[in-house]
Amino acid sequence: MIELFKNNIDAILPYLLGTGGFFSLWFQRRKQKGDALAQMQESYAVFVRHSEQKFKDFEREILELQQEMQRVKEKWREKYQALKQEFETYKKKHP
Repeated sequence: MIELFKNNIDAILPYLLGTGGFFSLWFQRRKQKGDALAQMQESYAVFVRHSEQKFKDFEREILELQQEMQRVKEKWREKYQALKQEFETYKKKHP
């Protein structure tokens, strides 16, 4: 058996090295794809967290603006009522 290997080492060695290189390359690429996928998943998770925070900020800002708009409406309603009352009083005094 050893004689067979010694006689055919010139044919066996390139085959073994080529196959080993192929498997090494295959495992390396597979690992790189796995690493790239893990990086993509992490990036997506960061994006989702950032987006959720932005939506919460926007919701809070919208509520604040709605409350401010209600305060402004009430203020103008009070001013209108005061002017209307003043005008009614003026009309009564100056027919």
